[in-house]
Amino acid sequence: MRGFPLASPWRLAALLFLLLAIRLPGARAESGPTLEASREPQQNITVGDPIRLTLQADLPEGWQVRFPTPGGTLGDFTVLGAQSPPPSEMPDKRSRHSWVLQVAAYRPGRFEIPSLSVSFTDPSGKKQERSTTPMPVEVISVLQEKSPELRDLKGQEVLYESYLWLWLGLAGALLAAAAAWWIRRRWQKRQTPSAASFAAPLLPPHEEARGALDRLLAGPLTPRDPLFYLHLSEIIRRMIGRQFEVAALEYTTAELMAALAALPGMPLPAGRLEPFLGQCDLIKFAQYLPAAEEQTHLVSEARAFILCCRQAWEKRRAEAEAEARAGLPAQKPNRTGPV
Repeated sequence: MRGFPLASPWRLAALLFLLLAIRLPGARAESGPTLEASREPQQNITVGDPIRLTLQADLPEGWQVRFPTPGGTLGDFTVLGAQSPPPSEMPDKRSRHSWVLQVAAYRPGRFEIPSLSVSFTDPSGKKQERSTTPMPVEVISVLQEKSPELRDLKGQEVLYESYLWLWLGLAGALLAAAAAWWIRRRWQKRQTPSAASFAAPLLPPHEEARGALDRLLAGPLTPRDPLFYLHLSEIIRRMIGRQFEVAALEYTTAELMAALAALPGMPLPAGRLEPFLGQCDLIKFAQYLPAAEEQTHLVSEARAFILCCRQAWEKRRAEAEAEARAGLPAQKPNRTGPV
C-alpha cells in the first residue's frame, strides 16, 4: 500500500483542521461582542399595527452593553414601548442580552426604521459604538379599494324631543310656589292683627311689649346671645305694628322708617329708632356681638320706645273719653292713638 507523501494536500488540511480545533476555544474567548438586529416577520402591516424590533448582543465575560433610550418617536414611527429581558448565560462564559422595541406608523407609505446605536464597554472601561442597519418597512392603509357595500353618509337626522314633561314640571313648580306664598300670607296676617281685631279685649300694645320684654330678660337667653336681639327687635316691631297699624314685622328697617315718617304726629324718635333697629339687624345677620355697654343701651332704648307708645296711647284715650263726654260724634281713630 502506497503511503501519502509528506507534503500531500490531504495531510496539510488535516493538520490545519487539528490546529483550528485546538485554538478555537481560546479564539472565541478573545473575540469581542456581537450585535444582531432583527424584526418580527409580518405580512401586510397596516396603519397602527405594532412592529417588533429586537436587538441581541452577545458579550464576553466582563463586558457591558448599553442599549439606546428612545423618545416618543423614532423617525416616522411612534414608539409604543421598550423592554430588556433578563440576560441569559451562554457557553464560553458569554452572556446574551436582548432589547425589544415596539413602534407603529400612523400613515401609509414606505418608511425606514433608522439606525440604532449600541454602546459596549470592555473590562478595562474602554467604550465601543456599533450601529444597526436601517430596516425598510411598508405600511399599507386599512382602506384599500372602496367596497360596493359602503354608502355615503346620510345627513343628520332631526330628532324632535318632547318637552311635555318639562312644561308639566314647570307648572307644578309654579303651583307649589303660589301655594307656599298664599300660606305664608295667611300666616303673616294672623301674626299681625288687623284693626278689627284690636277691638277685642287685648292688652294695649305697650303693655304687651313690656310683658314680652320682661319675659325675654328673665328667660334663658342673655344679652350676650345674638338670638336675644332677634326677639328684642320683634317685640318692638310688633308693638309698632299694633300701635300704628303698619306691617312692621314684614318691612325692612328702611321701609318701616319710611312708613312711620308718613304718619301725622309720630311720637317715636326716628333718630333713635332707626339706629336701634339697624343695630339689631347687624347682630342678627352678621352675628355681631356688641360690647357690654351697647347691650345695656339697646335694652334701655327698647324700654324708652315702650314708654313713648304708652304715653301716646294714654293721650289718645284721654282725648277719646273727653269727646265722648262732650257728646261729639266718634272720629276715626288717629294712628297715634289707642288701638
